[in-house]
Amino acid sequence: MAKGVKAVGVDQQAMDHPLATVIGHHGVSASWGGEGAGLRPDIIEEYERETGRSADEDFPEWEPCHKILLSNGIMAWENVGGDIDKVTGMRVTIAGFPSRLVDVDGSMVRLVAIVEED
Repeated sequence: MAKGVKAVGVDQQAMDHPLATVIGHHGVSASWGGEGAGLRPDIIEEYERETGRSADEDFPEWEPCHKILLSNGIMAWENVGGDIDKVTGMRVTIAGFPSRLVDVDGSMVRLVAIVEED
């Protein structure tokens, strides 16, 4: 039975923050610090100095992985951790139980892997 992809989970801080930080002058970095601000402007400067390229040109969009996944109805789980290595490479059904919160766009989720028997 074809089930398709309904969610993607990663054991890292975010789906698509290059260098584990906000590097471009857009998205939340601009709204928190004003035009041209970054949460870690020192990393933006280091990136540009080391590569000789513009961070804005190399990372033109804010959270492109989020946009691609969510626009296709696929949930994204970050910081999965735990015992994920016990089911890596296996066919499993994942059940996600989010915290019940109001007026938010994300929450902590308890993930449960249901292993399919042969």
